[in-house]
Amino acid sequence: MSQTTSSTQLDIPGIAAALKGKIRGQAVAVTLFRDEIHPAYTSSERVDACAILRIARDEDRPVHMNSENHDCSHGSFLTGFDDGNELIASGRLLPVFIPAYTDHAGLAVNSGKFRLPTGSMKGLGAAPLEKVPAGAEIEWIVVVCEPVMASQIAAARAVEDGVQPSAAAGSSFCSDAFVTPFFEENVILTPGDFGGRMNNKLKPTEMFVIVPARWANNLISILGATPDVKGLYEATRTEESSYWDRKKEREAKADAREAAYAAGQTS
Repeated sequence: MSQTTSSTQLDIPGIAAALKGKIRGQAVAVTLFRDEIHPAYTSSERVDACAILRIARDEDRPVHMNSENHDCSHGSFLTGFDDGNELIASGRLLPVFIPAYTDHAGLAVNSGKFRLPTGSMKGLGAAPLEKVPAGAEIEWIVVVCEPVMASQIAAARAVEDGVQPSAAAGSSFCSDAFVTPFFEENVILTPGDFGGRMNNKLKPTEMFVIVPARWANNLISILGATPDVKGLYEATRTEESSYWDRKKEREAKADAREAAYAAGQTS
């Protein structure tokens, strides 16, 4: 078990077991380095900020990015490592290269809750969930999966307090992965933007789910327990539903088969 920033004991083996076979590769734990970068994370190549998630997932090792170690000026700006150049800081980056964005929208998704305050972090770390170095605090978990599993994983908070996950589209995946969960501490369901999907090598049918550590233990009960699907279905059928007639027919056929089997045994 590891200590999270929400003072909740995170059952890492239980979560990993519950996710096994249901997600792409393995879950990745994100750590925010507020004062200094953990020494176990310092061996990292220069990549886009969001690419550290793929490296941790596929290469099974801890990595980091910071103001000196990154390969994307927009990601560095959104994660608060610098103030960006005029094109980025003004929000014109998106309208200039993606005409669908208005100037207002370009600035909106490039500031405020979509960006960490400048200088608030020394670095960002990503590590395989089951191999988080000792002393590194787990802020949230990122998984890649198909929608059928995302619908369950994204309920990690809702099953506890009824709050539905946040959804993201139109913003940078760096905001989705490293900024929004910092401000909201809510589960995030996102397809990711073009760069985020490319850098993390997502298939067309895959998406991201980001689960803050505070809610992550709920994944064990969501994915590990067997729900009473039949009971739930029957509880929602009206008295006039044709389901009940079909059920009686099935039961009558089953009784007939049992009677025929018993008769054959005694003849």
